[in-house]
Amino acid sequence: FFSRSAIMSTSLLCRRLAALSVNQHGAIRTRCSLAASVSSLPHALRSVVPTRQEQQQQQQLPPQQYQQQQVRTFARRAAAATATDQEEDANNWAVGAPRISADQIPPAFLRKLPRKPAPSVVRRRVERLRTYVGTERDIRHSPWRMNLVCQFAAGQTVPDALTQLDFCRKRFAPLVQELIEKTVQEAAEKGGLHPTQLEVAECFATHGTHLKRMKIMGRGRTGIMHHRYTHVRLVLREIDFPLKIALSSSVAGKRKWLGLMRTAEVEGEASRLEKEEIDRLEREIEQRRLDKEKKAAAEEGK
Repeated sequence: FFSRSAIMSTSLLCRRLAALSVNQHGAIRTRCSLAASVSSLPHALRSVVPTRQEQQQQQQLPPQQYQQQQVRTFARRAAAATATDQEEDANNWAVGAPRISADQIPPAFLRKLPRKPAPSVVRRRVERLRTYVGTERDIRHSPWRMNLVCQFAAGQTVPDALTQLDFCRKRFAPLVQELIEKTVQEAAEKGGLHPTQLEVAECFATHGTHLKRMKIMGRGRTGIMHHRYTHVRLVLREIDFPLKIALSSSVAGKRKWLGLMRTAEVEGEASRLEKEEIDRLEREIEQRRLDKEKKAAAEEGK
């Protein structure tokens, strides 16, 4: 209970203090003025984090009840702060939205986030995420050398993995890159996910069916020579950004995932609107074609 609520509180507090949106140039913007943002952060922290008196009262409870009460207080205050700021954010956004860097979020705010969730909670949340599998079979290459290429992409977000493979000088790096792009296309068609919302959960090479050939040796002897073949397996998984923020042990890591979360939200929303517009235009074209056929059939009938 404590860990699941801690993740929810993390998401609420991140949206409360760093409601960032990324413009087309990648600059981070806030919904309030720069001076108001920096000056209001300490007050926002005081409004969300329990006071010293409340902490002393909670510490008198048994350990389990103390943890539950602490998270309930944190989540309640974070939700209240989020609700009260919606009207202020709308007013400040109408006046103007000066740019603010993610580095200006104070480390004190990031250190106040709840502790890391329990492994059981992490496992349950990861199991609910959508995954997409891509495979490439019978590649005429050594599986050990292919694994060196796969290591560049494993554990990275999709944009970072593609960037790594762009600068990789290995022979089959373009093949792994094409496999990632093909799996990303499948995720976009089936789940409507943007590449910024995906990460490379698994990428590795295994042995294929090796061909045995005769190896000519000295003194009239022969041996066995193997022509190596390999298979590549790729698994793309949806990113749980609140979980990534909660699992980050450093302030820089939390700030990194916070910026990636806002980027994914903005670009995912733009991709969704573009897809809806394309679907609407395709329906209009199909409807016009049907109307034209009906009109032609009616004229032939006359």
